[in-house]
Amino acid sequence: AAAAAVNEVRLLTAWQPQSAFLSANDYFDMHRDNVKYRTYRTAVERWLRTRKTAAQTALPAAGGKQDRRAASASASASASAAMEGVSIVVVGGGFGGLVRECLRALLDLKMLETSTLDVVEVNPLAVKELRHGLAHEWKAYSHRMRVTEADARDVDLQLLLGVETHGRVDAVVSELLGGFGDNELWPECLAPFERKCVELNRSSRKQQQSDAADAVTAVEGSDAAFCPQFFPRETSSYIAPVAIGAVPMCAAEQMQRMWVAAPTKEALAPLTEAAHVYTLRHPLNSYANRSSDDAEQLGLGVHETRVAFALPQNAVSSGLLGFFDATLLPASDASSATYNGTSESKRGRSDTNSLNSSTSTSNSRGGSSRRSGGASSSSSPAVQLSIVPPSATPGLREWHPVLFPFQRARKGDLEVVFRRRCSPDRVWYEWEVT
Repeated sequence: AAAAAVNEVRLLTAWQPQSAFLSANDYFDMHRDNVKYRTYRTAVERWLRTRKTAAQTALPAAGGKQDRRAASASASASASAAMEGVSIVVVGGGFGGLVRECLRALLDLKMLETSTLDVVEVNPLAVKELRHGLAHEWKAYSHRMRVTEADARDVDLQLLLGVETHGRVDAVVSELLGGFGDNELWPECLAPFERKCVELNRSSRKQQQSDAADAVTAVEGSDAAFCPQFFPRETSSYIAPVAIGAVPMCAAEQMQRMWVAAPTKEALAPLTEAAHVYTLRHPLNSYANRSSDDAEQLGLGVHETRVAFALPQNAVSSGLLGFFDATLLPASDASSATYNGTSESKRGRSDTNSLNSSTSTSNSRGGSSRRSGGASSSSSPAVQLSIVPPSATPGLREWHPVLFPFQRARKGDLEVVFRRRCSPDRVWYEWEVT
């Protein structure tokens, strides 16, 4: 539902995908974003290539005839384990955008015949479209693919995956980013699914171990050691004040809600550099001794942040713009190609996924807590998607910033307390401005 346009900006009602299924038109709009899907494919393909290369280099080098005979059995076993393929699960398949890119990545690297590609989707309309794809567009590959109509929070992974996936999940690909402007409920949707993956992978490792001591180690290992590769690995949200007149003014009854601010031409420019609010990343908090799938009880979706903004002289603000960026594949993940890898990506921030509070300051000359996302010359750069100015990903079509309106215009320095809250049946934001 669009409001009146001011300065070529429309205020739109945000999607509520957990309370109302998206329509066919919504999906068509989403899948026109070629830049987004190509970037996902780049991330998945790079991860697959790293995994495949690491497995191949682990094989014994060829020596003399006697050496080759002696190493033959070991090399054969190692090659079999290394090239057994991967189990990829797409959570929220929609009309197939992510499915196509994951399939192309597997085909390009000639890994499909030893891998599986599962899709979990809850919307019956999208499930129908995906199954049509299996019967037609992807028919030649349907023996390695499956579509399951289920809520990812409730799906039975053992029943879904079976023995063909080697009883594990290696990678999870999803558009449920959970940042300002994405409007999906992550971690509310993905936290329960990640926990199921961790438990499945831990159980799979235990069954594979023949040595009792190794089996005990597998059971007692950290959750991170058994977490699949998630695309994205982390999503960060940011806020920045917007000038009065840059977006339509809200009526009094509209002040207590978040809006999608969709510019029809140039991107919206905030008054200051965007300040970091919170980050959600995989693997999430430990699931030891937890029995509830409720993200509130897990403490993953609750956050509070205090941010100070120094506005330019004579500037007047009528609200906050919310942005996000998503790291699909961190630069440091070259050595973390499997769910049981031993290395973790370096964290650019001190915040965690649990309930916490942090403080940052931003001004018109910079100084925001937002990270640059750069990588060292010795590693591949991170694969990222962003709507955060001025480093937004060129060509993104689907995502727009959100607007948190003020009840009255503000001038001078601002201090904002921003909260993300959740209950068993809803998620909401609170913002206080002084």
